[in-house]
Amino acid sequence: FSGCTSLGAVGAPVSLYSVGKSAFYACSSLNRVEYNGTKEQFLLVSVSDGNEYFLNAELREVGK
Repeated sequence: FSGCTSLGAVGAPVSLYSVGKSAFYACSSLNRVEYNGTKEQFLLVSVSDGNEYFLNAELREVGK
């Protein structure tokens, strides 16, 4: 998704364990991450550098 400035939301499965370096770099419209698990589980996801927009997006717990 790097450089996708129109990406507003992204869904993430509970099986997500890491986000690679700069996967969401320059995704300036990203404002929501819909995570199929709990906040506690999401906090265990390893997020590499260059993903500030992903980390600063609103976390929505869905489908738990």
